[in-house]
Amino acid sequence: MRGAPFRGPRDGSVPPPAGGLSRRASRLHWHALEPDEAVARLGADAARGLAEEEAERRLRRHGVNEIETEEPFSWPAAVARQLLDPLVW
Repeated sequence: MRGAPFRGPRDGSVPPPAGGLSRRASRLHWHALEPDEAVARLGADAARGLAEEEAERRLRRHGVNEIETEEPFSWPAAVARQLLDPLVW
């Protein structure tokens, strides 16, 4: 679809990585690129990584690169939530 907005993982593409890529580049199927091509499109160097200034700029712009985790499921906590929920009573 030409001119359609980026729709994220539902259309099989991956959200754009740090670095402010164009709208067209944000719709790339990053997983299908050769590693060297992906690194080049990101403006990085596979052997040296990012320059310190660029890494700091991306960290300020996009935040820390970490996956948010959830606390493990707890049966006692689930029962307590149910008992404390006024809709259950």
